[in-house]
Amino acid sequence: AVHLPLSIEAILESRLLMFSHTNLLSPSNGSPITKPTQDMLLGLYILTTEKPRNISQFRCRPSNPTKKFLPEVNLCFCNYDDVFIAYQKNRVSLKNSLWFRWNVVNGTILTSVDQEVPIEFQYQSLGTSQQIYEHYTIQRARSGKVLTI
Repeated sequence: AVHLPLSIEAILESRLLMFSHTNLLSPSNGSPITKPTQDMLLGLYILTTEKPRNISQFRCRPSNPTKKFLPEVNLCFCNYDDVFIAYQKNRVSLKNSLWFRWNVVNGTILTSVDQEVPIEFQYQSLGTSQQIYEHYTIQRARSGKVLTI
């Protein structure tokens, strides 16, 4: 039997169900339908090329083998406009790791969103906890003191 969508709602539903973003695997053979886009591949490449180690990164200096490591300090900015200006002046590239300063009052980050709700809470065996928000994470000690933001 063949199902023919006749009403407007049935036609819209059938078209919606046929979109590839709703069907990750082919119903006929189970092979993947969706393929990563170029944006996704470039993003994954950028995320995996550098491994930041805390605030400074260490790289090998190929021009001078006697100096084995060259520390590079990540730049810290107060707002997005400063990043854009630094990018225009070629002080940062698209691959640089950036740090942003946040206003913190009593262990709370002041944002434009009034009361942002944590997405997830994680508790460690030693009593430390992490509150994961949309754009940042807060790590607290057992006593409630903020360790990292």
